[in-house]
Order: sequence, then structure tokens, then C-alpha cells
Amino acid sequence: MKKILLTLSIGFSLILNANSESYVDDSIKFININVTDEESHAWGVCAASLKLISEIIEKAAPAKSKQFSDYSNGAELAVTMSMVVSELTEDISPEKFERIWEFSKFLGDQIPQTIRTTLLADLESDKTEGSSVFLGNLGDTVAVCLDNLDGQQMYINVWRELYKSGLLKSPE
Repeated sequence: MKKILLTLSIGFSLILNANSESYVDDSIKFININVTDEESHAWGVCAASLKLISEIIEKAAPAKSKQFSDYSNGAELAVTMSMVVSELTEDISPEKFERIWEFSKFLGDQIPQTIRTTLLADLESDKTEGSSVFLGNLGDTVAVCLDNLDGQQMYINVWRELYKSGLLKSPE
């Protein structure tokens, strides 16, 4: 795997301008997606894609790699928070909030893992030189994810407020 990632990192910067397609819809900001499952999936694609790109460039650009890893962590939290926020009401009971929080935390971890498996399967399937199709698609996806950092930050801020209020505990 490391050999593949090293090979990919060498060609990555040359591939980004190739004719490619993002794994996530770029026609709408994620926070404007009206279906919670679709929004959380988009954040999950970002969490997995940003983590993978972080791994690809780790040796060539360690600081940028760390930045993408941090963005991936934020996207993973956005998966969770998109589900929590969609269920918040003024009269939500502490018990219902706890159930929503636990379920959302679980999915916030599982959705990115599942998507990562799909991305790695696409990488294995790409028989183009230097896996150029996969890298182009991944690059386009990362660009869409970076265009959605404002929404991700909004969810991070909501999480911080809920944490400060005592309603929830830090994700593990």
C-alpha cells in the first residue's frame, strides 16, 4: 500500500487538471442539502477523501498532509453533527438527545470508513498509468470538500457550543 501511495504522490500534482469527476456533488453547498442522509454522506465522502489525500502526500508535503488530516477530522465531525442538528427541537428530551448523539457518533465513524473502502476499491480498479483517473476524481472531490469548509466550520462551532453546555461529551 505504501508503495502505491508513494507512486501516486509523485504524480498527484500533475493529475489534478485532468478531465475528472468528483465523488460528491459540487452543485450545492452541503449544508443546503435538504435530506440529512445525503448531507451526512457528502461529509463522509469528504472525511474519507481528505484522509486518503493526506496519506498520499504525507512524505512529500508533511504540513499539508497534516492540514488535510485535520480537515478530514472536521468532516467526520460534520457527518455526526449534520444528523444531530437535523433532530434538534426546542422540546427535545435529554434521553432522546443522548440516543441521537450516540447513533450519530456511530454513523460519523462508519460512513467515512465505508466510503474509504469504496475509494480504495476504485484505486485498485484504475488501470490507467499512475492511476490518473482515480487521482483526478479524488483531486476534484477534495476541491469540492475544501469549498465546503465554511459549512464544516459551522458544525464544529455547533459541536463546541453543545459541548460547553454540557449536553454532550467529547467524541472518542
